Amino acid sequence: MRIFCFFYLSLFLHGYFSYGQEAQIEILDHSWQVEENGQFLLVKGKSYFSVDVVLKAQLRFLSSLGELVVKDSLLRTHEGVYAVQLGPFPLNKMIPGKYAVYVYYSPMFQREKNNPKMENVSFVESQQEMTLGTKEEYKILFEARVKEAQSLLSEIQRLYELIQREFFYSKEHRKMDSWYRWYPKWQKQLAELRKKEEHYRNRFYFPLFPTVTQNVFPLLNLLEDTGESYQESLHDPSHSLLDIRSQRFLRLYQKTDNHFNFEKIALSFNSQRYLEKEILSLLLKEDSTTSLIENGLDRVTNKEKQELLLYLLELQGLYDDLKRQAEETQSKVVWGKKSNQWLLSAKTKFSEMEMKTTSLMLIPYSKAKRSLLFSWWGISLQKSFLGRKSKKLLGIVFEEELAHLLQKYGLKKVPRYTIKNNFEEFKKQIEELLVLVQKNSLDSYTKKNYVQSWTSQLLTKQKIHQKLVSFQPEDLLLQKAHLFYSYMCMELIDLQDIFVQLELTEERKSLIVRKSQELIAKMGKQMEEF
Repeated sequence: MRIFCFFYLSLFLHGYFSYGQEAQIEILDHSWQVEENGQFLLVKGKSYFSVDVVLKAQLRFLSSLGELVVKDSLLRTHEGVYAVQLGPFPLNKMIPGKYAVYVYYSPMFQREKNNPKMENVSFVESQQEMTLGTKEEYKILFEARVKEAQSLLSEIQRLYELIQREFFYSKEHRKMDSWYRWYPKWQKQLAELRKKEEHYRNRFYFPLFPTVTQNVFPLLNLLEDTGESYQESLHDPSHSLLDIRSQRFLRLYQKTDNHFNFEKIALSFNSQRYLEKEILSLLLKEDSTTSLIENGLDRVTNKEKQELLLYLLELQGLYDDLKRQAEETQSKVVWGKKSNQWLLSAKTKFSEMEMKTTSLMLIPYSKAKRSLLFSWWGISLQKSFLGRKSKKLLGIVFEEELAHLLQKYGLKKVPRYTIKNNFEEFKKQIEELLVLVQKNSLDSYTKKNYVQSWTSQLLTKQKIHQKLVSFQPEDLLLQKAHLFYSYMCMELIDLQDIFVQLELTEERKSLIVRKSQELIAKMGKQMEEF
C-alpha cells in the first residue's frame, strides 16, 4: 500500500542544515521514457564531492496544498556521475500539473559514517521543475474529479439518511418483516458504492483530493457498522453501540466534507467562484433554519442561555480573526487563500457546535452564523474580491446581530448566573466526597474513577469561566469570583488525592472532613459578597 504525505521538506532543510562550501549536486537532465510496464522518469546529473556518496532522488507534485512525494529512490554516484529511473508510473494515471525533481545528499543515507572528507557537509540539494500536460487538461480533470468526489459523498449521505428513516419507521410501526426485506437491498447499494469508491481511489497514481481518498473508505466502514447497529437495535432497544457509531460516522463525514471543500477551492483556478458558491450554500442553509417559527423562545432556560452565549463567543473569535486578516491583506489572491483557510476553521467550529446545541437554540445561533457569513461577504466586496452583482446579497453584519441577541436573551447576566450555579454544584461535590469518606467502602479503582470524573468537570467549568470573564472584563467582582473558584478547585483536588490513597486512616478522614468544612465556609462567605 502506497502511503503519501504532504510536507514542506525543502523549507525545513534549507533553514536547518548547513551547507558545505564546495560540495554541490547538479541535475543535468530529466526525461520521460515509455516502456511496456509504464512510464519512467530518467534523471541524470553530477555530484562535486571528493568521494562517491549515496543520494536520494524524488519526484514531487507541487500544488497549493503543498508538496506531495510521488516517488523516491536511493542512488549511488560513480566517479561523480549519477543516473536513476523513477517509476514505473502507469500510463494515463499521472495528474497534469507542476512537478519537481529533487536530488539531495544527507549524512543519514551514507553507509560509511564519519568520513573525514564529508565531515563539513550536512545537507545539499538540487531541484528542477517540470510540467506534465496542459492547463486545459488539468481544468478538465479537476472538474471531473470534483463531480466524482461530490457524488461519492452525496451517495454516502443518502444511504445514511435512508437507513435512518427506514429504522425509525419500522420501529414506530413495528414492521419488522418490512425491515428484513428492505435491509438486504440497502446493503446491496452499499456494496455498489464500495466499487465506485475503489474505482475513484485507484484511478490515478496519487490523489488530487487527499481527504476524499483517505476518508471515504473508512466512512463506508462506519456506515456499514451503523447499519448493523440499527439492525441489532430493532432486536434489542438497549443496544449501546448505535449512538456511538452514528456519532463517529457523522463527525467523520462532516470533517471529510469540510476538508474536501477546502481542497477543492485551494486547487481550483478560480477560488473566488468556488468560495462564493460555498458561502451561498451556507447562507441558504441558515435561511431555511431562521425561517422557522420561533416558538418557545420566551421560555429559554438559564442553561440554554449559557450555551448560546458560549457559542456566540466562539463566533466572536472567528469574526475577530476575519477582521484581523482583512486588515493584513491587500492582494485579492492572498485574500482568497486566507478566506479559504478561515472558512475551513469556521465550518469546523460550526460542526462542533451544531453536534451539541439544543434545537431551541438553533434559531438564534443560526442568525449569528448568517451574520458572520454576511460579514465575510461585505469585506470581500470592499476588497473587490466579489463582483458588483453580489451587493444584492448583503445582510446584517455580525456586530449588529450579536448586540441584538445579547439584548434579546439577556445574555449579559449569564456569566454571574453560571459562576453562582457552579459554586452550588461545587458544594454538592464536596458533600458527595464527605459521604464517600464516611462510608469508606469503595475500592481503589472506583475511587480513582470518581476523582477523574470530578476533576474533568472542574476543568471544564474553569474553561467556561475564563471565556465568560473575557466577555465581561470590566466586571471586577466576576473576576474575583473566578479566581476564588480556581483556588477552591485546587484545594478540592488536594483532598481528592488524599481520598484515593490505598489506606484511608482516621487521621486522613478527619483531615478531609475538616478541610471540606473550611472550604464550604469560605465558599459561603464568597457567595454572600457575590
